[in-house]
Amino acid sequence: MSPVESVPVAVLNRVDDYVELLYDDIPEKIKGSALILQLARNPDNLVELARNEALLSALSRVLREEWKRSIELSTNIVYTFFCFSTYIEFHSVIIQYKIGSLCMDVIDYELKRYDQWKEKVEGKKPLATPDKNELPKSRIPEPKRRPKSGTWAVADVNLQKSRSLVSSYHEDLCNASDDCLSKNDEEQLRRKLKALSKRQEQLLRVAFYMLLNIADNVKVEEKMHKKDIVGLLIGAMERHSNMDLLILIVSFLQKLSVFIENKNVMVSKGIIDKLAPLLDSPNADLVNVTLKLLFNLTFDSKIRNKIIKMNLLPKFIQFTSDDKHITLAMKILYHLSMDDRVKVLFTQSDCVKLLTDMLLLNVNSDLSCENGPGTTDILLALCVNLSWNERAAQQMASEGRLRELLARAFRHRNSMLMKLEFVGDVAGAVTSGDAPEEFVIECLGTLSNILNPVNNIDVYACDPELVLEGVVCAGAVCAEQRCAEALCAGGGGAALVAALRQRQADDEHVLQTVFAFRQMWRDSDVTMVSGCLWWKHWEQRVGRETRLMICRHSQTSLNDDSDSLTGVDYNRVNSRNTQDGRHIDDFGISDSVSAISALDDDTHFSKTLNVFA
Repeated sequence: MSPVESVPVAVLNRVDDYVELLYDDIPEKIKGSALILQLARNPDNLVELARNEALLSALSRVLREEWKRSIELSTNIVYTFFCFSTYIEFHSVIIQYKIGSLCMDVIDYELKRYDQWKEKVEGKKPLATPDKNELPKSRIPEPKRRPKSGTWAVADVNLQKSRSLVSSYHEDLCNASDDCLSKNDEEQLRRKLKALSKRQEQLLRVAFYMLLNIADNVKVEEKMHKKDIVGLLIGAMERHSNMDLLILIVSFLQKLSVFIENKNVMVSKGIIDKLAPLLDSPNADLVNVTLKLLFNLTFDSKIRNKIIKMNLLPKFIQFTSDDKHITLAMKILYHLSMDDRVKVLFTQSDCVKLLTDMLLLNVNSDLSCENGPGTTDILLALCVNLSWNERAAQQMASEGRLRELLARAFRHRNSMLMKLEFVGDVAGAVTSGDAPEEFVIECLGTLSNILNPVNNIDVYACDPELVLEGVVCAGAVCAEQRCAEALCAGGGGAALVAALRQRQADDEHVLQTVFAFRQMWRDSDVTMVSGCLWWKHWEQRVGRETRLMICRHSQTSLNDDSDSLTGVDYNRVNSRNTQDGRHIDDFGISDSVSAISALDDDTHFSKTLNVFA
């Protein structure tokens, strides 16, 4: 992409001579801009060039006034400013001379011109002049200078020759007439249009690259948004013949997509329709940057729905078998799996089985990643989402995968694997004492769901989570009479109250404790004496609203066969008055106060907490 290959070697000491060439006709301007570009491509010269105000003023003026006359001239000047944009120290130079805004105008004009001539060549409609307004001319008069040698007559002859040499391809296109186009003319026009496209792509690439560099400044990016930078980028995405330009455009869109305003513009211009064909590209870099952009966009539920409607889900599943794209594909699939309607689509193929097999092969391989979650973590999260679908869970558990998953979970002590709702023997992990607390929490939660599958109480994790999961587990195991008897005999009632004593301000904890007591005492064969004392002691320490709720359910707790808290007024429980100290003898045990007073010993209560350990 070097437009300066045929130009002699430039010397920094002669930069003033190169600036003088910018005041001559187009050929000299092209030569002078090419020599200046040579100097700018050497980073060691940028500081000296940035100090030369005459140089920068001349370059900006020529670009503003002459960019329509020569694509090569525009490319040289934009490329020069691109060299400055690669270093943040020189961004102020580009902003000062408003090169970014000027480049966007140039891009807009070139895209419209190409579209109109493409339609003309394809015979869709007659040629129309782009409606882009002329850019304001500089008010600085261009000086008239005598040539360094020769006479004015010779100069006029040379001037006419030079003008005939610089007639560019787009000028030939503009001079063409619809009425005189033969087949040969049309074929020639197509070749010239192709050449024009190639020249434009060089200009578009350096212009977009320069805009991408200066877009690190948020204020500059906001100005680009107002001038519809997203529309320009999407308009240039049709140039599929230039992979480097496509990669640059998609990378720019990815950077812009982090702002909701830019994302909304992308959606309105059909960005998904533009990106879908790029996923089939043989260029791995283009596919990778396209997946990055799609990942940013899939935070929007409407875009996720659009992706599903376009049947792109199988394409993302296919990328999971490619090491270059597996992480990005997993992230996109995770976003898609958040919608319940999409979970079913995963089960219509072997995707769920494939993901489960990948999990079995890769678990614990890259759990820690400095730049974010590793592939295995993302795969685990995706499987957790899919496991909420019954059919997907069945596919995960089929063909012996269930046993292997549980074996992996216990072998690696992986808490994420325990979030997969499978049935298994997890009680050993709770009682072993050597497992991490987070792993024990997930085991208790799984055990609670296993032993009481009709439990419809929503358990929200709180601090400490382990205590709450223990209470839920107690209520679940007491659904079995022998378990309830064993828990009562082991001091389960005392442990429940001891835990509640520290967490009585937590409404969820209170409700789960009430449920556990009801489950514990609903069978008549269970001994009630000590349990009633614990219940009475706890009831004496809570406010009126909670006691009223207990009054309704404490009588049924001794003989009620229900196993849920259906009908409890949660709002009234949440608004209980904890400062109400009056005591209502709901149980009719008036002479039990002395026995209860012994329970105030903190040491005794702390010991009872070990029951759940």
